[in-house]
Amino acid sequence: MVRIASYNVENLFARPKVFNPTDWSLGKPALDAYGEVNALIRKTTYSPADKNKIRDLLVTLDIYTVNTHGAIRRKSTPTPRWAWLRKNRGTFDREPQDVTQNVEIIANGRSDWIGWVELATEPTDEVGTRLTARVIQDVGADIIGIVEAEDRPSLVRFNKELLNDFYGHAMLVDEGPANRRRPDPAGPARRRLWGPQRRSDHARQPGAKPREPVQQHQPAGRLLLAAGVRHRQPPRHV
Repeated sequence: MVRIASYNVENLFARPKVFNPTDWSLGKPALDAYGEVNALIRKTTYSPADKNKIRDLLVTLDIYTVNTHGAIRRKSTPTPRWAWLRKNRGTFDREPQDVTQNVEIIANGRSDWIGWVELATEPTDEVGTRLTARVIQDVGADIIGIVEAEDRPSLVRFNKELLNDFYGHAMLVDEGPANRRRPDPAGPARRRLWGPQRRSDHARQPGAKPREPVQQHQPAGRLLLAAGVRHRQPPRHV
C-alpha cells in the first residue's frame, strides 16, 4: 500500500516579510501592491497613468520613498521592508539630481527593460522547521505534497539536512512567471513506484538479427512533491 500525504510547511527557511506582522492590516496593503505592480509592469505599453500608478505602488512597497521635500525618490537599503525592485537589463527609471523632483519611470513598456518586483524575505523560526521535519518523518508517507516551499534548493536542503535523505526524489511544480515569488508546491516519495519496463525494437531491417530487449528503469523511490504557494492569501495565526 502506498501512503500519500500533504503538508503546508509555510516556508522552510525564509518567509516573505509581508506574512509575518501580527497585525495583518500592516502586510496586506504591501501584498496587494505587489500583485498590482507586477501586473502593470507586464503590460506591453505603459500609459502616463500606468507610470504614475506604478510609482505610487512602489512607494507603498517602500521601494520608493517620499523625502522631506515631498518628492518621490529611490530608497537604497540592503534590508528592504517589503520588497525589492529587480532590474536586470534596460532602463526602468531615472532619478534627477535635484532632490525636489520625483523619480521618473522612463520605460515605455515591457520590451524596454527586464525586471520584476520581488518580495523581501527573512529567516523562519529554526525550531518550527525542525518540528515540521519530525512530523513528516513520523507520518512516513511514500508520497508527500509540500505546500509553501519557497524553491527547489530549499526543498532539497530540507530533505538532506533535516529528513536525512528520507526521500529519494524531489520535484517542484513552478507556477510560472505570472505567480513569481509565490512559494511553490513540492513533494517527496519513498517506495519503488515505477518498476523496470521492457520493450523490443521491432523497427529493424528485414533479415537483421533481433536486438535484445531494452530494459528501461523509470524513476523509483520516495517522492517529495512541492506545489506553489498563494501569496495573496492571508497568513494563518495559531
